[in-house]
Amino acid sequence: MARPKHTRTVEPCQIEQPAPLPTPPPPEEVRNWLDRLLLEGIKATLQVALDALFAACLQAQPYERTDQRQGYRNGSGERDLLTRCGRVEDLQVPCDREGQFQPLVFERWQRLEDPLADALRQMYLEGVSPRDVAAITTALCQEDLSASQMSRLNGELRAQLKQWRERPLTSAYPYVYLDAVYEAVNWGGAVTDLAILVAVGVNEAGYREILGVGSGDAESAGTWREFLRSLKERGLKGVRLAISDAHSGLKRALREVLPLADWQRCVVHFERNILSHMSPVQQAEGGRTLSRLFGSETVKEARAKAEEFARAYRRAFPKAVEVLESGLEDALPFLKYPAGHQRFIRTNNGLERAFKEVRRRTKVGGGSSRARRRAWTW
Repeated sequence: MARPKHTRTVEPCQIEQPAPLPTPPPPEEVRNWLDRLLLEGIKATLQVALDALFAACLQAQPYERTDQRQGYRNGSGERDLLTRCGRVEDLQVPCDREGQFQPLVFERWQRLEDPLADALRQMYLEGVSPRDVAAITTALCQEDLSASQMSRLNGELRAQLKQWRERPLTSAYPYVYLDAVYEAVNWGGAVTDLAILVAVGVNEAGYREILGVGSGDAESAGTWREFLRSLKERGLKGVRLAISDAHSGLKRALREVLPLADWQRCVVHFERNILSHMSPVQQAEGGRTLSRLFGSETVKEARAKAEEFARAYRRAFPKAVEVLESGLEDALPFLKYPAGHQRFIRTNNGLERAFKEVRRRTKVGGGSSRARRRAWTW
């Protein structure tokens, strides 16, 4: 009789299924969480810094008895601070009984972080409209600037402008460029043209510097005289050559205020005046002839080339020759100065580039807002 085979029942292997992965939070929720975490870290750091500065000011820790103590605590005040990362709320700013503590983290009434305030001011000066500045601030900080904050920023700009316009001129400026540009502004409810006077000097180290900016109803002798005198009162000295257009009021003011300085008529504008009396067909050749004339190395050579120009064009363009002969001597003083300086001091045309930049930055907005921005841009 055969032995029965033993059979073994193998139960199937139980494989545990892994738990489903949690659904990741939406990206917006992650960003908000990171923002909150960052703001909490900023707030904690600022609070530690404020407490440490306050203890250093009093020269004593809380409840510490010491002979070096310089004052006593008087509670704290809450302060919000708008930063590039958002609003930090409920900072506890310590106070002392005498009210002498001034935190180095921010000024007494400051509500904007310095880099953020600087960025907002720079955007305004770069030509970004106030409406766009507000929109950018909202997008970056999730906060709207209040009217008081905007007023504070404007006040700081005005203070900086006043300090710059009244700064002393300590260096000598051998070369001074003068020019003016007219801008339409809203003045007293009416649109009018305002003359903006600009002076740029070259100091003894050879660097250009905007010396001052003024304004007036027109480019009259009185307006220029007042502007030049204000420069002298601030310390303008050592002027050997003044470069400008042939404006009669400006020339008269220069003779009165800077009698020892030579006057150089802008060669570029002088050439344009001459060529305006020539036919378009001849202007290109005439312009090349004038460029060779004002590229002369000596006054004698320039006068000889002027005579050649007169012989070549007197019959066809007598008015052009008349303009050249009447103003030639005023356009040659630059030849008395070092050869390496001559190409830079024969024209004030470099100021036109500055004027174009001012117009670009101030074309947004209108009225008195544009006028204020022009002044701040300088």
